[in-house]
Amino acid sequence: MLEEHGVIRKYRDGEIVFKQDDQAKEMYIIRSGKVRIFRETDEGEVVLANLGPKEFFGEMAFFGSQTRSASAKAVDDAELLVVDKETLTNFIKDPVIWSILERMSERIREVDDKIEGLLVKDIVRKEHLKSIISRRRLV
Repeated sequence: MLEEHGVIRKYRDGEIVFKQDDQAKEMYIIRSGKVRIFRETDEGEVVLANLGPKEFFGEMAFFGSQTRSASAKAVDDAELLVVDKETLTNFIKDPVIWSILERMSERIREVDDKIEGLLVKDIVRKEHLKSIISRRRLV
């Protein structure tokens, strides 16, 4: 049903769909191709998800915070169905359902933050171990 109300956009391999902290006005449904969801950290890119056809992303910013919690870029060429907040709201008219979705999005953001923290710690730990191993080889 959303298919009839969205707009199709095509993205080339490596093209950014949106960046972390951007204002959120749309969500996306992948029709073909793949999309990587990631965060930029001091240690580099932390991948949160790799998504494929029929999966969706970008919807969390519709609930609660209006900014993107992560970035998205096309992996391979991708064709996306773009749906704006007004269209989604028209499909979800029940305020209780909307409230449930808001809380679920908050929880997902919290989990994403924790995952990012763990991944960053893992990267730092691996670099530290590499440093120790290389120093021992020099001795």
